[in-house]
Amino acid sequence: EEKHTVTCFRGDKDVLTIPILDKIKSYIQKSDVIIADFSGRNPNVFYELGMAHTLDKKVILITKDSIKDAPSDIRHFEFIPYNLGKSTEFFERLDKLSVFFLK
Repeated sequence: EEKHTVTCFRGDKDVLTIPILDKIKSYIQKSDVIIADFSGRNPNVFYELGMAHTLDKKVILITKDSIKDAPSDIRHFEFIPYNLGKSTEFFERLDKLSVFFLK
């Protein structure tokens, strides 16, 4: 956040008194860039990726799983793999992408 002067929000951080799907849709609509973690193949993340693509949002895909395990309909996108023990490499890749995503 400090390095790129951006504000990051987690979709599951705030507890609101509206339906969860409305909250997530609102966050996606307001966002300039979405970071989606596909670790564990969570079906909710796939749904949210579809919403982001429909709204023409820029999306950064990350995963701690093997990229070859990604479903075929999204495997052609670039994923940034991460390992919690190697965060330096992960953040370096994010920094390189920031030139494209934070225009």
